[in-house]
Amino acid sequence: MTQHRMRSEELQQLLGTVDILQLLLLQGRHELRILAPYLLSFGAYGVICTVAELFGYNWWAIGVLPAFALATAIAVGVMPTVLYWGAVAVGVVLIQWWLGNPVLTWLAMAVGIAAGMWATYGSAERRGRLAGMRGVVAPRVGIAWGLMVAGMWLVTVLFVSRGSAASELLGALWGYVLGVGFLLLGILSPVFVIVALLGIVGAPLTVLVGGGSEVLAALFVAMSLVMLGVGVAALRQKAA
Repeated sequence: MTQHRMRSEELQQLLGTVDILQLLLLQGRHELRILAPYLLSFGAYGVICTVAELFGYNWWAIGVLPAFALATAIAVGVMPTVLYWGAVAVGVVLIQWWLGNPVLTWLAMAVGIAAGMWATYGSAERRGRLAGMRGVVAPRVGIAWGLMVAGMWLVTVLFVSRGSAASELLGALWGYVLGVGFLLLGILSPVFVIVALLGIVGAPLTVLVGGGSEVLAALFVAMSLVMLGVGVAALRQKAA
């Protein structure tokens, strides 16, 4: 009788553990659906800008605001996305044209993005479109990504403005920073842990062994494609 009771208690504990794992899995999927517009938009941004750079076009800076605009349009609606991000773009262009200082332009871009996100999501909250975002960690992950990437952009600006830009060294640094960002996303989907290793280990190792800019570009395209694919899959689940 005692042995039967112990087995029953063990079975109940096992079922309880399974229930907890199912809840965590469902929560992870919910978090991914929240981040999906940004995964799709910035995955596409990474692919397009990396390929463009191979053909001599540098679209990284000018593509940032359209990427944010596309992501927020998917997440909270086209209006007021166009209005807010259009105003941010005009402000950044005017500051660059008027002052011509890359560090001040970076500062204007960073402040403009923060203001654009605050205004867009503030408007969405007033319209009741953020009910499903209460108590989730996705916005915090997004903020962490934003801070890391903004810091890396400043490092890039300082390298270039001082005439000490080494494209492969910057590529390794970008790979490492993005890899750390993907490692954060790994708490939501294990596939991002593999992508993180490509950035944290693969990008610096490619530069160390002299793999060349083409191999480094291939790594970035692969990372971006996974990001894009997960975003599309999460949006399709949300639509279903």
